[in-house]
Amino acid sequence: MEQVVNIPIQMISVCSTVGELTPMRFRFENEEHVLETVNVDNVHSHKDIAFNGIREIQYVCSACLNNMERIFILKYNIESHKWIMFKILA
Repeated sequence: MEQVVNIPIQMISVCSTVGELTPMRFRFENEEHVLETVNVDNVHSHKDIAFNGIREIQYVCSACLNNMERIFILKYNIESHKWIMFKILA
């Protein structure tokens, strides 16, 4: 099951010496307006994408949410420096 959520997130990431970002932990507000923290277990892939002139980096990550291993698609907007949780895959 695939769930498109488009939720803004707070991100802790690591930047390498050549400028590559690696997401480590993020936080978002759930439906009950409670902040949830998610530790990224693995980054499976990342790629640069551009849509209508908006440049982003898309990350496919696995993490545990509500005691279940999930796959997340996270996006980083290069111009605005904002992160969003784009999709949650089952």
